[in-house]
Amino acid sequence: MGHGILSRLQERTVGESTLDSFRFLRPVVMLARLVPRKAFLLIALALGRIASRVLKGPRAMVVRNVDWLAAWNADRKDGSLQGRAEREAVVRRTFQNFACGLVEYVFLSLLTPRTVRSIFRIDRGSGAEASLVPLHEAARRRTGAVVVSSHFGHWELGAVLLSQLGFRVNVLTLAAADRDINEFRGRMRARFGVKTIYLSRSEGELPAHLAMLGALRRGEIVTMLTERESSESLVQVSMFGRGFMVPRGAAVLSALTGAPIIPAFVVHEGGGTYRPILETPILADPSAPDRQQEILRVTQKMASVFEYHIARHPDQWYNFVE
Repeated sequence: MGHGILSRLQERTVGESTLDSFRFLRPVVMLARLVPRKAFLLIALALGRIASRVLKGPRAMVVRNVDWLAAWNADRKDGSLQGRAEREAVVRRTFQNFACGLVEYVFLSLLTPRTVRSIFRIDRGSGAEASLVPLHEAARRRTGAVVVSSHFGHWELGAVLLSQLGFRVNVLTLAAADRDINEFRGRMRARFGVKTIYLSRSEGELPAHLAMLGALRRGEIVTMLTERESSESLVQVSMFGRGFMVPRGAAVLSALTGAPIIPAFVVHEGGGTYRPILETPILADPSAPDRQQEILRVTQKMASVFEYHIARHPDQWYNFVE
């Protein structure tokens, strides 16, 4: 079973999601109905270790990411990631964490709204409840909130948790080429009360920008991943001492609507447990004299938050793209 899955992973283009084909996902879902979650996670750890050695293209991307972090740390006089063995361990754990994330993604389709919160660790005394206040305020004022994340940790779980906490959540995403996978994702989100907004719309659907504006005006949350290039117009930001071209859409939405931008992450803590993180809101100034500079300022601030959390958990940054 393991080598069959790995060979199919190897065939896929670097950066293309392994979940973009239902032919890959269907047997995994079927297996998840038979194998207990904890046992499946142990299988994922073993497959991730193998994948870190045999998937040459994705491995090269992860090694590059870790080398960037090591060089950035060295410039800041931070001694972490300076040894070859330490960097190799981060590469291996990145693949293992990603494999566990795929398993959790599949098991989401089997969980219920009553059981899904059991996989989250929320420390009541750590300020977790206080971090929800801006979201409640955004709902009350009907500005909504733009919750942004990166390909880091388990972003899909974050939308589910927010919905289970009582917020109305919309996920902005690109449609996969496989219609069956879009239907699977849509059904999985819908069972937890999460709506999907596609950047490329089907007949009868609102354009994405109108759907997002409508959701924000109803006081809802719009979530999106914002650290990779897409079809949107882009701006250049700095992360780890390097230039990254990223979408400007979140900053534009904030400037147009007054909605706060809230960076959010779901960090894997091992043993099938995840910790949600909600950062301090970022606001675009709609009265800024130079709109483009304000968009750049806000987008760079978002990137700096991403940079901080990725540096703390480098083995959960899944940047498998050129």
